[in-house]
Amino acid sequence: MDESRDWLAIQNAMLRYYLHIADPDSLSNEEWAAQVKLLEWIRRKESGN
Repeated sequence: MDESRDWLAIQNAMLRYYLHIADPDSLSNEEWAAQVKLLEWIRRKESGN
């Protein structure tokens, strides 16, 4: 698996784990990107930044 595919797999796994999105592949590109941004915000808040 190349690096870009690893990143995608990690993002999808995190969407499943943190946001309970059962099938991130079913989201439109815009919905997926919005959820990734939300996840990034949540993770920053968790880290205290």
